[in-house]
This record gives sequence, structure tokens and C-alpha cells, in this order.
Amino acid sequence: MATTESDDVGDIEVDIDDAIDADAEEMNEDAADALTGLQAASQQVAVSTTEIAGLADEQSEDMRTVSDEMTNLSAAIEEVASSAEQVAAAADDAEAAAERGEESAEEAMNAIRAVADAAESMTEGIERIGSRIEDIDEFVDVIDDIAEQTNLLALNANIEAARAGAEGDGFAVVANEVKNLAEDSQEEAEAVEETVDEIKAEMNEVVDEIEGSNERIDEGVSQTAEAMDHLGEIADTVSEASAGVSEVARATDEQAASAEEVSAMVEDAAGDADEIAAEADEIAAAVEEQTNEIGSVVETLRD
Repeated sequence: MATTESDDVGDIEVDIDDAIDADAEEMNEDAADALTGLQAASQQVAVSTTEIAGLADEQSEDMRTVSDEMTNLSAAIEEVASSAEQVAAAADDAEAAAERGEESAEEAMNAIRAVADAAESMTEGIERIGSRIEDIDEFVDVIDDIAEQTNLLALNANIEAARAGAEGDGFAVVANEVKNLAEDSQEEAEAVEETVDEIKAEMNEVVDEIEGSNERIDEGVSQTAEAMDHLGEIADTVSEASAGVSEVARATDEQAASAEEVSAMVEDAAGDADEIAAEADEIAAAVEEQTNEIGSVVETLRD
């Protein structure tokens, strides 16, 4: 009886040990399965983290490329701004030259007008002289008439002296002298008249030449005034162009500054991407280490 009870207790203990072993084995399997799933998830996290690190590296490289391009763009914009400033300076010089040309043209026109005024005064003076010469011409005509009348009187005196005979000889001598004087006066008057005619002809030629010069002077004044207008228009146009180029230079300077700011921001972003990549690499390494540890635990549980 005692032996039977002892055997029963032993069987119960064996059953309990078997049950405990079975439960422990099942628990180990469940834990191993759970850890295997965690290991797979960790491996996926490690892969994803590695991919993130790779993408961050690519992004950093792309950003540095963009930064280099922005730097080149900024340099190109600065060159454009420098060229625009040089063009603006040249435009300012051209404007100043046009203004000086306009001033010179105005001075030339004033000088031409002064010559025209002097020529007009000369013409008026010649016309006054011509009027006085006309008076001389009339005076010569009067002298010529007087000489003719005196000659007639001398002729009549000779006739009367001839009638008087010997008593009229003295009177005839005087009459002949008067006649000679009248003829001399008439010849001198004719010579003066010829000289006056020559002077009048020369004066008319001078007046014609002056009038022709005045016409050319008027044309010169007109052309000079037109040139002044063109120079004024050129100066205005160049001034507007200079203002426009200066505005372009200012705008390009601002663009260059903006490009430099963008380049700096992209460079900072590239640095951030490098940091992200480094941190992702660290995370991937840590996850891989944890995954290996989990694998070791799983193997231990399943042994």
C-alpha cells in the first residue's frame, strides 16, 4: 500500500515536471517568435535608416552642387552688375560730351549771329555810302550842266567879241579862258562820274556778296540750331539710358546679394543633411547591433 502511494506521487511529480517543461518550451517558442519579429522589424528599421542616410548624403551632395551653381550665378550677376556700372559711367561721359557739344554749338551759333549782325550793319553802311555817292553823282551832273552853260556863254562871248572887232580882243581872250575852264571842268566831272559809276558797281557787288553771305549765314544758323536740338535729344536719351542702366546695376547688385544669401542657406542645409546622414548612420549601427543581440537571444531561447 505504501509502495503504491509512493509511485503515485512520483508519477504526479513527473507529470508536473513535464507540464512545466512543456509550458517553458512553449513560452520560449513564443518569446523566440516575438523576438524574431522584433529582429525582422529592427532589420527593416536598419535598412530604412541606411536608406535615409544614403538619401541624406545624396541630398547633401545635390545641395552642394546647387550651392556651387548659386555661387557661380552670383559671380556672373556681379560681373553683369560691374559691366552695367561701366556702361552707366560711359553713358554719363557720353551725356557730358553731348552737353559740351550742345554748348559749343550754341557758342558757334552766337558767333555766326554776331557775324550776321556785323554783315547786316556793313550792308547798311554801304547803302548809306551809296546814297551819298548818288548825291555826288547828282552834284557832278549839276557841274556838267554848269560847264555846258558856261561853254555856251563863252561861245556867245566870242561871237560878240568878233563883232566888236579890235575892241573885243581882250574880251575874246577872257571868253576863251572861260571856255577852256568850262571844258576842263566838264572833263573832270565826266572823270568823277566814271569813278562814281565804278564805285557804285563795286559797292553793288559787295552788297550782293554780303547778301549771299547772309543767306549762307542764315543756313548755318539754322543747321547749327538743328544740330543743337539733336544734341539736346541725344543728351536726354543718353540721360534716360544712363538712369536705366544704373537701375539695372542696382537690381543686379540686389540679385547678387540674394544669390549669395541663397547659396549660404543651401550650404547650411547641406550641412544639416550631413548631420542627418551621420545620425542616421549611428542609428543604423545601433539598430544593427540590437538586431544581432536579439538574434543571439533567439538562438539561446530555441536551444
